[in-house]
Amino acid sequence: MNIRYNWDYDADLPHIAAHGVGADEVEEVLRRPLENLPGPRNSRIMIGRTAAGRLLKVICVPDDDGAGVFVVTAYDLVGRSTLVTMMAVPVELVPQVHKLIAKRAG
Repeated sequence: MNIRYNWDYDADLPHIAAHGVGADEVEEVLRRPLENLPGPRNSRIMIGRTAAGRLLKVICVPDDDGAGVFVVTAYDLVGRSTLVTMMAVPVELVPQVHKLIAKRAG
């Protein structure tokens, strides 16, 4: 798979570096996502765990020919989203789970 990255020209690094994420970690998530969800404007939201145990969210756009992806960003998944992912909640129930979590926390 051909993987291209959103480039931060000021830092001369892939944008993911600003979030402390390495290309190797992104590739791990892309190879074995826990979740592969549709996102806005033909993007994909990939959630996965690295070999080191980090839970990452990777936003990417598939190439038109399906041979590769353009990685827009990637970052640690924390907070309520982490809890929902660890619980393996079906996507259609996520808003209800978030409400329940907020109710218990408040």
